[in-house]
Amino acid sequence: MQRLFILILSALVSTIGFAQQWHTTVDVLRRAPMQLPDSVRHLLVVNNMAVQPADFAHQTRVVCNEQDNTESVSIDIASLPLHALFGIEAKVKEAGNIRQVTIIDRSQCRDCQPFAKRLLTPAQVDSLCRLYDANAAICLNQYIVNDMLEVSCTWDAYQAELSVRSISSWSIHYPNQTKSYSYSQADTLVWQSEGTNLNAAFSSIVNREDAILDMAMYVGENVAQLFVPSWQTQDRYYYCNNDPRLLAGLQALQHCRWQQAREQWLDAANTSGNRRLQRQTRAYAMANLAALEEMQGNKSQAVSWARQAADAFALLGNAEGRQQQVNLLYLADLMQDN
Repeated sequence: MQRLFILILSALVSTIGFAQQWHTTVDVLRRAPMQLPDSVRHLLVVNNMAVQPADFAHQTRVVCNEQDNTESVSIDIASLPLHALFGIEAKVKEAGNIRQVTIIDRSQCRDCQPFAKRLLTPAQVDSLCRLYDANAAICLNQYIVNDMLEVSCTWDAYQAELSVRSISSWSIHYPNQTKSYSYSQADTLVWQSEGTNLNAAFSSIVNREDAILDMAMYVGENVAQLFVPSWQTQDRYYYCNNDPRLLAGLQALQHCRWQQAREQWLDAANTSGNRRLQRQTRAYAMANLAALEEMQGNKSQAVSWARQAADAFALLGNAEGRQQQVNLLYLADLMQDN
């Protein structure tokens, strides 16, 4: 599936006579490692955690002029779970394969002590899914964060570094199922700045609370990519030699005349003869048709042409043929998975 086709063609001249590769990029929707079933049309993103105390694991350290002072500070991070859920929601909406996302901000673990972790029961999952008419729920069950703001000095400057580390625990639940799927991950983000004096170093670094909340959203976005497909920009290549049909197809492609390009390359793919240039023309035309059909969203045709092109490249019997056979088989498998 394509979201965007960026038609910027640039020629890469090959070492083989009259052969060129024309490069472009395409945004493809890649399946997630633990992708939610296609039947999930309404997803709940649920807060099921207890927020850690404001005075836990937030420290400031100043190392300067042979002094090393560390103190603990308090930071209100009550909105941290919501930012993590926002990260999930943003990625799910970006993927576009789930029709509706609902955030449940109020913690379902209302009597949990800080740092406790307790999964939703099947009864709770069923109740929430019935209430919201949802097919699945992703829950944030625990999120522990610690941060250190450290300022050090040299003879001419003060350097500030804020490091934020987190450990989060998530789970996926489905109605009318007792089985759930759990996942935990650790993340670290670091910000740096400098100033001409101690106050300037402190004031130039990112706001500490903002950094912690940005980190939570970053964590949510990363977790979402395990469960929902994500858009990735990938390279694609069109091929050309001195056959006028290959060139005419590329010229049509540059002006978005898709059918004209397809007709030129279909004709070239049916080139008869077994001379080296004729075999190369067939391979190039088939590879071009695979890239064109992928760009047009015709998945099955793209996979078919990619496999045919791989076979045609193999018949070239040279280094180019062997390499492109590997590339096109990979492309066919890639498109088959999408």
